[in-house]
Amino acid sequence: MDARGVAGLGTTEELVAVASGHNWDDGFAVPLAVANHPACDRGLALMLFWELDECAELFWSDADSEFLDPDDADEAAYVRRVTGGLLEDAFPSGSTVFDTGFLGAHLHPEGSRPALLRAGRTRLKVAEGYPEQLLRPELGDGA
Repeated sequence: MDARGVAGLGTTEELVAVASGHNWDDGFAVPLAVANHPACDRGLALMLFWELDECAELFWSDADSEFLDPDDADEAAYVRRVTGGLLEDAFPSGSTVFDTGFLGAHLHPEGSRPALLRAGRTRLKVAEGYPEQLLRPELGDGA
C-alpha cells in the first residue's frame, strides 16, 4: 500500500491494519498519510506515538537530537503531525482503544500491584516532562 492507497481507505480499522503492518524501512509516507487521514482517531495516534515506531516519542523526549533525517520531509512531517496533533487534541476519540500504560490507576483495585505500577510509570513520565495528552489512555468506554 502506498500513500495514495491510504487516502482511499474509509475506516479507522483499515488505517490501524495498514499502520500495524507497515514496514518502517519503507519510509514515512504511508504512516504520514495514516496520521493525516480524517478517520485517524486518538487511539490510533497514540499507537503511532508509543508503539509502532519510536520516532515521535524520541522527538518528544529530545527534540534537539539529530535522529531525524534532515533529508526526509515525510519523517519530520509525520513526527510533527502525530506529536502536535496529540498535544493539541486534534485527534477525536473513536473506535481505537489504546492503553498507554500511564494514568488510569483507577482502572485497577486501589493498592493493587497493577495500580501501583501504573502510578509509578506515570510519575516517571511526568517527571520527564510528558504532558497528560500523551499519557492519557484511550479506552473507548469513558474510563
